[in-house]
Amino acid sequence: MAYRYNIDASGGAFTALTIDGSCIPGERSLTIYAGPANNKWEEIIEDAAPDNNKLRLTASTNSSSSSRSGYGKIMYKISGNTCEAILHVVQAGSGGEVESHRIYIDVSSLVSGFSNYKLFLCDTEPDTSLHAVSLLKEDGDYFATNSSVVNGKVDLAELEVEKNGTTCTYLSDGMSTGEVWLNEWTGSEYGQVNVPHNTTVYVVLVPDDYDETSHPSYKVCTATTLNTNNVSCGDYTITAGNCESKS
Repeated sequence: MAYRYNIDASGGAFTALTIDGSCIPGERSLTIYAGPANNKWEEIIEDAAPDNNKLRLTASTNSSSSSRSGYGKIMYKISGNTCEAILHVVQAGSGGEVESHRIYIDVSSLVSGFSNYKLFLCDTEPDTSLHAVSLLKEDGDYFATNSSVVNGKVDLAELEVEKNGTTCTYLSDGMSTGEVWLNEWTGSEYGQVNVPHNTTVYVVLVPDDYDETSHPSYKVCTATTLNTNNVSCGDYTITAGNCESKS
């Protein structure tokens, strides 16, 4: 089994592994791994420092538009025991092909049984008082209504990635520009903040006929937003799950 490290075209230094401070190697070595064909390890890794407590690698700049891949083998001998591991380094190409995809949020589990409603994104768990929910419905900045939910999904924004081979790197998305907003409970009113990434938000459904005197049930779901560290080479779907009905 190889340990894979994804690095960008600009290269630079990074720590490939660490060793428990109580373990002092008697021997250590780092060599190119002879197995794979077209192994670019020596082109990618321009400097290596296998110290007692860590392995520090420095990658060169990849001026090619194509990604490249390399394999090395690290060996440490500690207390007479030999420990070896295969290191797989994948470096993105410079100036790879830029692709545009869509970001969707799957709200099918949230909207089932509701007809007319507004959907809100909240970066903190919403206040569940009657006044707060009514205020959210009247003054909150919703991101979708029942008419914009198609096949259980909402089209949130455009996603741009750089594609090198089969690997895609996050570049930008419309969510971070303010095209889609969150609603944050501040104690007296709902304010607007930018959509965060790599974190959990709350998706709230409030029926159109909700108010402080007539308050049918509404729903709250958790959802994990766009993971910029692991972007697929295609449309990205965020799932709103773990839904709870409230009234």
